[in-house]
Amino acid sequence: MKFLKLPAAAVRSALRPSPTTTIGRWSARALATGAAVLAGGALAQASNCPFALTGQLSARLAVDANVMSRFTAGQRAPALQGALAGGAANAQQEAALESALANASLRLDMDGDGLFSPLDAAIITRYLAGFAPSTWITGLPLPTAATRRSGADVLSYINAGCVAPTRPTKSDAARLLTQATFGPTMATIDEAHAKGAAQWVNDQLNLPLHNPSHWQYVYVDKGPKGDSRYINSTMESFWLQAVRGNDQLRQRMVFALTEIFVVSTVNSAVDIQEDAHASYLDMLSRNAFGNFRTLLEEVSLHPTMGQYLSSFNNEKEVPGGRQPDENYAREVMQLFTIGLWQLNDDGTRKLNAATGKPIPTYTQADIKGMARVFTGWSWGVTTPDAYNFLMKPDPERHSSSEKAILNGVVIPPNTNARDSLKIALDTLFNHPNVGPFIGSQLIKRFVTSNPTPGYVSRVTAAFNNNGSGVRGDMKAVIRAILLDDEARNNNRITDPYFGKLREPIVRYGNLMRAFDVKTTAPIVYRIWNLEDGAFSLGQNPLRAPSVFNWFQPTYAPPGMILSTNRTAPEFKITHETTVTGYTNFIVNEVALRSESTRAIMAQYGDVSEYLAGDLSAELALADQPDALIDRLNLLFMAGQMQPWLRDIVRQGINNIPLTDNRARDHRVATATALIMASPQYIVQK
Repeated sequence: MKFLKLPAAAVRSALRPSPTTTIGRWSARALATGAAVLAGGALAQASNCPFALTGQLSARLAVDANVMSRFTAGQRAPALQGALAGGAANAQQEAALESALANASLRLDMDGDGLFSPLDAAIITRYLAGFAPSTWITGLPLPTAATRRSGADVLSYINAGCVAPTRPTKSDAARLLTQATFGPTMATIDEAHAKGAAQWVNDQLNLPLHNPSHWQYVYVDKGPKGDSRYINSTMESFWLQAVRGNDQLRQRMVFALTEIFVVSTVNSAVDIQEDAHASYLDMLSRNAFGNFRTLLEEVSLHPTMGQYLSSFNNEKEVPGGRQPDENYAREVMQLFTIGLWQLNDDGTRKLNAATGKPIPTYTQADIKGMARVFTGWSWGVTTPDAYNFLMKPDPERHSSSEKAILNGVVIPPNTNARDSLKIALDTLFNHPNVGPFIGSQLIKRFVTSNPTPGYVSRVTAAFNNNGSGVRGDMKAVIRAILLDDEARNNNRITDPYFGKLREPIVRYGNLMRAFDVKTTAPIVYRIWNLEDGAFSLGQNPLRAPSVFNWFQPTYAPPGMILSTNRTAPEFKITHETTVTGYTNFIVNEVALRSESTRAIMAQYGDVSEYLAGDLSAELALADQPDALIDRLNLLFMAGQMQPWLRDIVRQGINNIPLTDNRARDHRVATATALIMASPQYIVQK
């Protein structure tokens, strides 16, 4: 291909995005100058890419590039071509143009991140202006999800005709939702299928916070009926948001964060304070898609965490006597930021060149120095709603001593509490371990227990730099996790070491969302005690047995997983007792959570708080076993059901004669229970 050499350097300069403006906000002067240089003529192209959008044989810089820039900036008909030289169009033509852009959007994705964005319009504009490929991406902040990261990559894509990626199937959409939500519904499968993975993730990242908040539900309203009390009310609010929230990605992210930044009602100073845990969940919610540095600070200063890990009212040292409590100082390093061992960006441990052994990240002396940082912090306010405010320093209790913390950083004597905290948290935040340490844990919560080093490295890169020079952008991290080829490539499904066990809480959420389980209005979820492994799920929100969660991210059960140096964290709570307890629990639940069962129970008392699902679609298929299995396969297994399991489920359905009383209910319940108790369901692929 031959590229034009424009004679005016000013044109080249003008076509570059200004550093003070967003990509794609091209000046009218630049486009007008470019049009003059090109004499208003068509730019010859040797590609089949859909750049010629306005009815010409070839794309025109002054019109088509501007139209694409306007479209990616959010403008729609009739404002796409208006006032462009040679681009006047009537309303019908404008509508057709908008439709053409929408249909071509996947092919116009120049950087390969799954979105047609202003950055793509910028690349196309440079191409149409005749710039050399080496300059097409220069100075543009590529997103971490971009798969074409150089001008050469884009040139190859253009030369190949900008072939759109294969459209994801509904099974692909269900698989994404299985990883990123508390479970698919038919409506969300259709939504994710229509949007594609990148757009669905992007839209989820931009949804507002759930209303009502946990604080509103627990502290202000006391539930929809005004009668929710004690720690159970926080559990009610958790399940309300997990099951019914439209912001499903945020809900799963918050759940993941509760398993990293653990606070618990078990063996705890905050065992019954419902407002403490409601406020803590809200804090995680508002920071889930923010910056990790802010999240780290708000976790550190939240009074619930302060009381759980005893940094609340932590006293300064007394020479020759009392020393500050070291609990939070240790865990903020070991569990919340950098871990025990120095890591490479790909999550593997760095080794001492002389000894060949892993290198510790901190010492006991570092813990002592960090403990002094976390002295003197107490209530932010003294009103009854104090749990909803971050802690404030009490200068009299804060250590004025020198504080030597990790990496040789020394906080000078007489540094006040806030400045000491800033230095300490900045040091932790900028430690090279944070990206791979936190990134690998989040991969394990969403996608797979054994990510490849390359996968971890790509997520680390997103943490270190979101494409615009920002470190710790959690939106970039989540995109990198969920849109990575290792997460989306269906070839991984057959890899015996890929995937993870679904946590019991997530399995239960899957059931309730799939069947829209709820009470009659006002909706309330009186779901409280699920941690009994013998008779229930064996896991409950906010009731982890310790700060180490229900399981540690590095846990490996004895046998093949351990012997091959792999991990399977959820196996810590998966054993003979919990498998039996879970199976019995699910068999009972799927039998009870139906409208017909609620109608029967109504004969014996008030059922306004009885949880029941809408099984009308499933009941209608009860006399068509294969059609019923297809529906349940999509909802619960993302279409991955193997033939042996399908045969078992079909046999279970056919063993129930349709002449039996409530046969349709029993068929649906049996099929659902057989699926949810199967090993293939419990292992998420």
